[in-house]
Amino acid sequence: MTEVSDRNDGKQVPPRFWWWPWAACVAFTPVAVALAVLSHGWGHGDGSADDVLFPLHRPLRILVGELPAERLIYYCQFALYGVLLSIAARYRKLALGVGCLACLHLACYLGRDGISKLIIEWRPS
Repeated sequence: MTEVSDRNDGKQVPPRFWWWPWAACVAFTPVAVALAVLSHGWGHGDGSADDVLFPLHRPLRILVGELPAERLIYYCQFALYGVLLSIAARYRKLALGVGCLACLHLACYLGRDGISKLIIEWRPS
């Protein structure tokens, strides 16, 4: 009688639920959009949650206009984050993926005003 090997002939088997970061990010999207909209306070708020959660909203708004920018950023940003984190989870590097994505998000937040100024200077009137 032969024994069954748990090693799978040296092949690394991907985790079963590697796609869960995408599902979590998609589920968080409506919460983030609600927080961003509420932070504007119907014209009386400063929009700080919008800047923190969606740091590239302002530069994208300058490039493509208000409505397309809202739709692109509000509905696609966290879904794309989820795709990137799911790929990282697939290769068992989720912690590295979270760290890289957090650094990218923080860099975008800190550089959003400079990016906006560059776009305004670059964009023909």
